[in-house]
Amino acid sequence: MGARPTFVAVANRENALKFMRRSGSATLRRAHAALDAIDAAVARGCGSGGASTTRYLGECHKTHETTTLGYANATGTKIALEYEGDVRAEDAVETFDAIAEAYARAASGAFADVGERIDSDALRRAVDALLAS
Repeated sequence: MGARPTFVAVANRENALKFMRRSGSATLRRAHAALDAIDAAVARGCGSGGASTTRYLGECHKTHETTTLGYANATGTKIALEYEGDVRAEDAVETFDAIAEAYARAASGAFADVGERIDSDALRRAVDALLAS
């Protein structure tokens, strides 16, 4: 894989942050701005198809230094990844799929508190591995 994300943010339909990992200069404010951009992209009908239950939304926001990509699925789960510089769509989709799978396992675990932030060592390890690769 090429570029690494500087932050990973996962939120529910109401934009309640369920999981966040960041590195470098990434900020909570930028994560929430990215989630707002995902909402706008979903409202515009962006994504990988109307019949699809999972949407890779592509670029939601870009600055001189960063590119923010979005992903949303039918359950209302939203994932934002911020990269420094450009990233290949194939790499981003692979990363989104891995995070979405790890998040789904953590959220549906026997010890997960419904409606609360996800506190899962397995999810943290999976995301940390993606941030480090």
